[in-house]
Amino acid sequence: MKLSKKHKYTVLCEDKLTHCFIRRFLLAQGISGRKIFPLPLPADGCGEQYVRMQFPKQLRALRSKSFDSNVLIVAIDSDKKTVHERKLQFDDACNAVKISTRTADDKLLIFIPKRNVETWIKYFDGDIVDEEHDYAHYLNGHESDCYSAADKMAESFSADIFSSELPALNDAYNEYCSLVSLLNA
Repeated sequence: MKLSKKHKYTVLCEDKLTHCFIRRFLLAQGISGRKIFPLPLPADGCGEQYVRMQFPKQLRALRSKSFDSNVLIVAIDSDKKTVHERKLQFDDACNAVKISTRTADDKLLIFIPKRNVETWIKYFDGDIVDEEHDYAHYLNGHESDCYSAADKMAESFSADIFSSELPALNDAYNEYCSLVSLLNA
């Protein structure tokens, strides 16, 4: 069970590391690099706020006929919030600009790592992690240090079943499965 190679993937995320992780995840799913379109990263300020404010605009674009073959991948750290609270913030951002909130027909995948993406990277690198500790400084090298973890996540998500002790990662897997089903319907 993999993502469709026929679609184009627009990536909205808050920082360079998350972008590298998502891009590598998509490449490991067999998506051509020519079909991955990263949106600009925030120039300054709060990355998660940037993602929340861009979300309604990108959701509107996703729903237009000219973007019918597009998929929107959104990645935002939950920081100290829950995954559910972050998703409610997306709903609030849509309501503020009078755009209908997410529907089951939207070709959308939202990844919300608890605390930050380093939690997932450390997990797929084989370390024991939880969602309470902050692993923000786990990678002190290059963003490409996340590649093996992104490859393992892509492989794990492609399996028929995946389960983790990390609730946010299980939510991401459920999001992934829903999107794969929608794209293959």
